[in-house]
Amino acid sequence: MALVCECPLGTLPNQIDVTCASDLDQIVKLAFQKPQATAPFVTADPISDADSWTALLSASGDTKIVLSPATANVVIPSSEAVYIGENSNESVNGLGYYVGENNIRVTGEIHSPSQEVIDALNELSCFSDVTFGASQLTVYMFVRRIKGVSRVVAKGTSVAGSYQGFQIFNFRVSSVGSEGYQTKSKYMFSFDMQPDEWKDMEIVQLGFNPLSLANVATT
Repeated sequence: MALVCECPLGTLPNQIDVTCASDLDQIVKLAFQKPQATAPFVTADPISDADSWTALLSASGDTKIVLSPATANVVIPSSEAVYIGENSNESVNGLGYYVGENNIRVTGEIHSPSQEVIDALNELSCFSDVTFGASQLTVYMFVRRIKGVSRVVAKGTSVAGSYQGFQIFNFRVSSVGSEGYQTKSKYMFSFDMQPDEWKDMEIVQLGFNPLSLANVATT
């Protein structure tokens, strides 16, 4: 996320009063989709409705959505500041220049999957190759169910009630890891995101349990 300032500078921005908290909590499942020219979830096909998801899981074209297995230990790190010219003659008083935020790498684990599942996940790497410039893969993130309420983390649009996935790059899955006796086999996964991709993040309550959704085989 590059630092972009108005010129000339105006007045200080108004701050928004916080009336309620908004927390991501635990990510338990991911949904992948190719980028769409228009938002795949709109008022007529709300993101909170299981039927909207089922239709996209059943699609055979570019609107198709595929689900990951259940995920564990998903970590979304905060971005960090990027400075240039610090402690040198290259900046005024050697203070450096703040030029924006770094890209972030989301990590997580998948426990005890079949090799067929891993093979399918590995194919996502090609769609998220950074060579494309604009990612060919987006992701939605489902949050654990709390007090009977499930939520999804999606990217909002300028149109109220419209949602799409976050663009991601460099999706990859590790080789199998095991710690031996009475442990789960683990595959680590990760993907990269640009920090400003989170700017339009919205957490939406769902009218169903996302863990009950299943991939649909299509030709």
